[in-house]
Amino acid sequence: YPEDLTVQEYEEGNGAQTIIFEDARQEKGFQIFIIPYEEQTVTRERFARDTPSGVFREPINILVDGNPATAFTSENSIMGETREVWVIHRGHLYEITTYNELDEWLAAIIATWRFN
Repeated sequence: YPEDLTVQEYEEGNGAQTIIFEDARQEKGFQIFIIPYEEQTVTRERFARDTPSGVFREPINILVDGNPATAFTSENSIMGETREVWVIHRGHLYEITTYNELDEWLAAIIATWRFN
């Protein structure tokens, strides 16, 4: 992730975690919600649970460090229109979210992402 971002980690219980990356002026940032997940694809139930708005627009298939992922536009009651990338890797679902207008910025970061 870019060096100018600070990182905050929160344990959510049941093996889930939220990691927030944000610049000092709080103008750019994204969050990753990570949850244990044994399915090979994202189920409708999981999507409905984690995206109460039910908004799933303009999905595109991408790769994140060689793993199939889906990028899409959604909505969030706090953030408004969002850009999201969901990827499953080694038994975890990673839900990456930022403001829709930061789509290209996030895409450049995700292009460098490597799972350990």
